[in-house]
Amino acid sequence: MLSVHVFVTQDNVATGLHLMQEIFSQKALPVFKYFEDYYIDRPTQGHIKRAPRFPVSMRNVHERVADDLPRINNYLDGWHNHIQANIGASRLNLWKILEVLCKA
Repeated sequence: MLSVHVFVTQDNVATGLHLMQEIFSQKALPVFKYFEDYYIDRPTQGHIKRAPRFPVSMRNVHERVADDLPRINNYLDGWHNHIQANIGASRLNLWKILEVLCKA
């Protein structure tokens, strides 16, 4: 649900979250508040915006999708997904990884 924020421009992430918040019931409000605290920037009591713990630029892939690049912007995740696809298993153990790497 909230992972769609990575596909909008960085300037529109907060707006998109607030639009989604209007659609969902009040029961989901704690989830949105958590998301704002950690992934966006929720104003504090003095209406000063606090920097998120994990910056939007770290996760946002809007520009990458627009440029027809892979959505994964973390090379280690890309490598892991590639190895997983070649092995054909979701859980890898050390021996299986070594076996595949030795064949390469």
